[in-house]
Amino acid sequence: MKKCLCGCGQETTIIKETCKTRGLIAGQYHKYIRGHNISRGSKNPFWRGGRFIAKIKNRAYILVKSWNHPRANRWGYVFEHVLFAEKSLGENLPANAIIHHHDGNGTNNNPGNLVVCENNAYHKILHLRQKALKESGSVNLRKCVFCKNYDSLNNLTPIGTGGFCHAECRNGYQRERRAAAVLVL
Repeated sequence: MKKCLCGCGQETTIIKETCKTRGLIAGQYHKYIRGHNISRGSKNPFWRGGRFIAKIKNRAYILVKSWNHPRANRWGYVFEHVLFAEKSLGENLPANAIIHHHDGNGTNNNPGNLVVCENNAYHKILHLRQKALKESGSVNLRKCVFCKNYDSLNNLTPIGTGGFCHAECRNGYQRERRAAAVLVL
């Protein structure tokens, strides 16, 4: 009898049929007992040190194995940028805190690129202001949802969806909707 190569000490069985695709030859002993050849952690030949890049919502982020971390997922992985931010702060992040990457690159976890946001609302404001700066040259301007032009908040009115619009753009849109409704009737 031959022993299982995983180190459990149990005896393996004889291979009954040859299977070239799986590398099995009839008459020889199995190398492992079924399910024993799955190595976990550093024993697995595909182990990369517990660190890998994952695509989440079309953005790449680095995840690191850390079983005991409060933000670990069910597989024991935590975002690397969370670990770096906590190291800089010297304590765990609050439950609602979100890390913002200033350059938009989720794999660039340099301390100067990370901003700790107190909640998701603040994080969204940062993205809104970054987009306004990039497109209009000023963080204080907002985009009209109808004409798509940037303007001062003094010239825009808030609308129910969280956006802003010019009063004349909204009135023109409503006139067009009423005219289209009349044509349908």
